[in-house]
Amino acid sequence: MDKFLSSLFDHLSSSSSGVVAITGGGGKTTLMVSFASFLKSSGYSVLMSTSTKIESPRYFDYKADKVFTSDPEALGYMPEKGESVLFALGNDLDVKKAFAPDDEVLHILSKRYDYLLIEADGSRHLPMKIHTMRDPVVPEYASDVVNVFGVEGIGDKAYSYVFGEDRDVLIDESYLSWYFSTPEGAGKGTDGINAMFVASFKGAWSEEKAAVVKASKHPSPLFLSSIKEDELYGIC
Repeated sequence: MDKFLSSLFDHLSSSSSGVVAITGGGGKTTLMVSFASFLKSSGYSVLMSTSTKIESPRYFDYKADKVFTSDPEALGYMPEKGESVLFALGNDLDVKKAFAPDDEVLHILSKRYDYLLIEADGSRHLPMKIHTMRDPVVPEYASDVVNVFGVEGIGDKAYSYVFGEDRDVLIDESYLSWYFSTPEGAGKGTDGINAMFVASFKGAWSEEKAAVVKASKHPSPLFLSSIKEDELYGIC
């Protein structure tokens, strides 16, 4: 079976540098950490950050060689090849979260690292998301967008699995086609940017759920994958 992360890398707009915004539902943080580890092992310097907020590194292991929580720390550091760094601002009022640095600071730092990975969305751990006017927060200088959605809600009611959805409808082929095409759905923030879509299988592989994804009217490339296990089940 092919490896997901190496295939994702092959679909980036550049094989030497880039700014990758990660949007969508559940699986974004796992993807950011896993992809950073892959890039590090390939000899690249990589910076992980956020344009919204992420779990504080006090409570979550981002597997980074360095962790910075202030502008002076991050701006005063020059990364080495094969090194991963996490930078997100600390806040004593909410110690469980780390917050987005100023966009100008991130833009400066993006030129020091081979790759900048930005978690650019929030979904309260639900597998799919309908966006509001405020999100996703994709930087203007992003070279690539990766939208993640979990398949675990397929066959069940959308309001239980889709952030921002309150309709009593099933997540089926028709719903997924709408999810991909609606302006506030999976494709939001991808205009004019190299975009990839990831259907994440968190548990066991399901032919039934995969068939629903494949039958929907979806953008391409769409990876059927297990992010955690780095398994690629197919591209459609």
